[in-house]
Amino acid sequence: MLSASKRKIKVGQKINCVFITDFNFLNESDYNQFIRLDRRNGILNISSSPDETKDICKLYADGSFASESFTSGYGIIIDYNDGQTNVINQSFTGGSSNLMELKAVQKGLKQLIEFERIQVNTDSRYVIRGMVQWMHFWKYNNWQTASGSEVKFAEVWKDLNAITDGKLIEFKWIKGHSGHTLQDFCHILAKESAITIQGNNKK
Repeated sequence: MLSASKRKIKVGQKINCVFITDFNFLNESDYNQFIRLDRRNGILNISSSPDETKDICKLYADGSFASESFTSGYGIIIDYNDGQTNVINQSFTGGSSNLMELKAVQKGLKQLIEFERIQVNTDSRYVIRGMVQWMHFWKYNNWQTASGSEVKFAEVWKDLNAITDGKLIEFKWIKGHSGHTLQDFCHILAKESAITIQGNNKK
């Protein structure tokens, strides 16, 4: 039986199970394709394709955490598919790499809130697997894991769940430091943001 959790379950341990009929779990090979989360028309449809969706807004996002200074940041590029682009970065005290990856995508999607179809480019499988799989189970389990503990970064996940409702979100996993110009730029921007706290960006 497939599960959204990879944690080992001990004999006699109480767990909270959520089952979604015909749920399409991701396979390793899917990360070499475009992964689609389609929540339009009140239906959850998960699929993958070797071909990207045409005429779609694109978001490139990356997050970074500097353990030495305990600061973090993200960098994003938005391609509006009409010749316009937008570059955004932000710095934070505290945080973590996974949280920054999430916040980068969260910020980008909010900038594109009026668009129905969005492509998210990221080097974080945590973000992709979480948005495509985990959060749909967490939602029906009151934002708790199967073991009953609160989902980490629950408020961010709740927001991502809300802002992707009714949309087609297409994910493209890009291996980190692989020479992809825009994704590598986001990485540099995120890394610089993580070590540079400036004025109003400080949280």
